[in-house]
Amino acid sequence: MGAGASVEGRAPAAGFPETVKIQARVGFPAGGESSRFKLGSWSPVYVTITNDTEQNLPIEDTTNRLRDRGNSSVDRPQAVTLSAVLEPQVKLKNRVFNKLLSDNMFAILGNFSSGDAQNIVANHRLNGDSTTDPVTRPLFVGRNTARTPNIYQVDLRYTRAIARLWERVTPQFSVEANNLFNHPNVTSINATATVNTDPTKGLVGSITKPATLVPTSTVLEGRIVQFGVGLRW
Repeated sequence: MGAGASVEGRAPAAGFPETVKIQARVGFPAGGESSRFKLGSWSPVYVTITNDTEQNLPIEDTTNRLRDRGNSSVDRPQAVTLSAVLEPQVKLKNRVFNKLLSDNMFAILGNFSSGDAQNIVANHRLNGDSTTDPVTRPLFVGRNTARTPNIYQVDLRYTRAIARLWERVTPQFSVEANNLFNHPNVTSINATATVNTDPTKGLVGSITKPATLVPTSTVLEGRIVQFGVGLRW
């Protein structure tokens, strides 16, 4: 059994930070399968709305573009991806156990990352422009400064060789489970804050009641299990 690791660097392009990728590989002798692990590093991204390719949003303040500069909506600073393919082969004196414990393949994929960036917005139109309601933030709040819970997902595929015919033909049975542990990966939260609208009570636009940040929805699926049969030759 052997192991190795490599570090790969990438020079930053315009508008993007430097990114470092780390890979670790574990190998098994005698032609066995191997596992590769990819680890992503911390890499913050700061853009203006016009540079944010994920969303098409209006400019909050056309007189001061710096008000729209902030965290990217697609910034996930920490991300880890693990993948492994295991196909154990055993040799036992008992033919029944020898058959049951061999000809099994397990493919595992794990994705673990920071949640999605969320924009804290005001519950009142502060500048009188209806087109900026989706991006109007309370006073002293930066863009995309909130974040949904972390994302955890493990996928598993199990394949069983049923028999071997004519030395080359192998019928197989398989089970696939996406989001095996049925983790609720939230992608949207309640990020609307209540702000002051009465100038006699303080600064207009200042937060009087913070956003609850409770989960509201997700675009990621829960557990999905699929069964299948195949023929390999």
